Amino acid sequence: MKLYFWITGAGNGIGRELTRELISNGYSVFATSRTAEKLYTLQDELADFASQLVTGVCDVAKPESVDTALVEFYKTGDRQITSLINNAGITSFRSATDDSWNEIQAIIQTNLLGAVYCINKILPAMIAGGEGSIINILSVVCKKVFTKSSIYSASKAGLEAYANVLREEVRKKNIHVLNVYPGATITGIWPDSVVEAHGSKMMTAADVAKAIMQVLINRQTAYCEELILRPVTGDL
Repeated sequence: MKLYFWITGAGNGIGRELTRELISNGYSVFATSRTAEKLYTLQDELADFASQLVTGVCDVAKPESVDTALVEFYKTGDRQITSLINNAGITSFRSATDDSWNEIQAIIQTNLLGAVYCINKILPAMIAGGEGSIINILSVVCKKVFTKSSIYSASKAGLEAYANVLREEVRKKNIHVLNVYPGATITGIWPDSVVEAHGSKMMTAADVAKAIMQVLINRQTAYCEELILRPVTGDL
């Protein structure tokens, strides 16, 4: 049986860099993204490791898309997902009074409900197998108030609360739940104007992925439950 990390939102940013880190360290990855073109690019970049990479188009905001992606993944019967990295996420960078109801629903559906649905789909197999890891890429918005991020903050804080309860429920089943709280990181979620103005003070997705990787591979009798990562000079 070949064991896989499932990374959502793997087409760019932290998800893409985590895919590269894991594969370069000998792990196998099921990388999913809403955008097929980004997955093609990832496949080309990792062509030398093709046997370790499976890709699938998956919009976590749509349960039917998640279901389809998993059916395709499991068509080859010798595969098993033992680790899930909930990385897919969107935001609006608008004040609470300016967010439309459609935007609010989309952010909650992707960042909170989509992540919970992915957990719900893989958790029974982890419990049956007696092991597993669930890594949630949250944000420092869970630790500090940032304006123009009300719904994004609500979605991440909701997932944080869910994961904290889940951790206690599955701890004795040898399932590890890690919440990661990155500060400002250069990814496609930021407007170009912000990256141009503040990019020199922001973390790179590659550095964030390397820090997470160190936690993932060093788990022995003790493991990290929360990982907070901030730029060297602090929050923007």
